[in-house]
Amino acid sequence: MGQPAIEIKSEIGPLKRVLLHRPGGELENLMPEYLERLLFDDIPYLKIAQEEHDAFCGLLRDNGVEVVYLTDLVSESLTDGAVKEQFVRAYIAEAGVRGTKRTAMIADHFLSMSTHNMVSAMMAGLRKSQVHGYGRKNLTDYLEDDYPFVLDPIPNLYFTRDPFATIGTAAVLGDVNWVMVGSAAVLAGVLSLLTSVAGLPELPDADGDGIPDSAGDSQ
Repeated sequence: MGQPAIEIKSEIGPLKRVLLHRPGGELENLMPEYLERLLFDDIPYLKIAQEEHDAFCGLLRDNGVEVVYLTDLVSESLTDGAVKEQFVRAYIAEAGVRGTKRTAMIADHFLSMSTHNMVSAMMAGLRKSQVHGYGRKNLTDYLEDDYPFVLDPIPNLYFTRDPFATIGTAAVLGDVNWVMVGSAAVLAGVLSLLTSVAGLPELPDADGDGIPDSAGDSQ
């Protein structure tokens, strides 16, 4: 058997590779009246946030650390057209969008972009005004018409350690509030790369107690 693609056995050893998210359009879509909904306290200035982030990444690289960006990692896992469409539709469903026509409109909007731009746009959030033909269709739409987004921006993607971690040669999903990552589909995109490309298995949690089955069996 060959060497595992990923093998993490220490939290205090020298850092070799780190997963980060560079501040992007999701910050420009933050609005004061909806900060609590998105679990955010303030609206950072995008230009300054990017400068600080780039300086931080520079320090990491200067010390021999490989920086991997979340947007790139998700994009690289979506090279197959069928997988890309499945990812988009899972993302839309996870966001609570209902209706065949609306789902198709939003899917067409994203699938018309390059993969990298699509992933960035999904993370930034989608306004109703951006989707051609999107309008009020039922009573719920009229009641919620003031809310500008079809899909919320995802500013909490900066906390890349919260949703999942690797233990040994496997991945473990964290028991988190999914608002923190916007959609389980974003995480699924990352895990699809880890599992299908890097050969990293996901530890099962059949009883949903937050403890991987293999860990529970060893206690």
